[in-house]
Amino acid sequence: MFFLPYHTCAKQAPTCEKDGYTNHVCSVCGDSYRDNYVDAAGHQYTDTVTAPTCTASGYTTHTCSVCGHSYVDSIVPATGHDYVWQITRVPTCTAEGVINFFLLPIEREGVTGMVTWGEFFQFCMVILAVIALIYQDNNKKR
Repeated sequence: MFFLPYHTCAKQAPTCEKDGYTNHVCSVCGDSYRDNYVDAAGHQYTDTVTAPTCTASGYTTHTCSVCGHSYVDSIVPATGHDYVWQITRVPTCTAEGVINFFLLPIEREGVTGMVTWGEFFQFCMVILAVIALIYQDNNKKR
């Protein structure tokens, strides 16, 4: 029996996506073969969640801690702006009322003293009704 003088030329370690193997080469004729295959290791992802803001979408970035490959998924649309009214002084028949309009950050939702658009609309309707009653009452006295 005759054996060609093969020697181990290179060992290729498995990567996240490619199998590993051992490469053998004949020192006489250059013929080669591979054996000792090792399955690809697969990616080892860590997740980073980026929360949405009022102007930018949120998403999850998955990054492989071994090779750096990454992809993005779980996209959440931007939250938009959340404007609210704050009544700081209720109008009376002798003093003006004050209503402040400002952008409410998401993390401050539920802060006491803030009103929703619906509440503001109802407030405006009440104020208009009070103004109408005062006007009618003043016209009766003349």
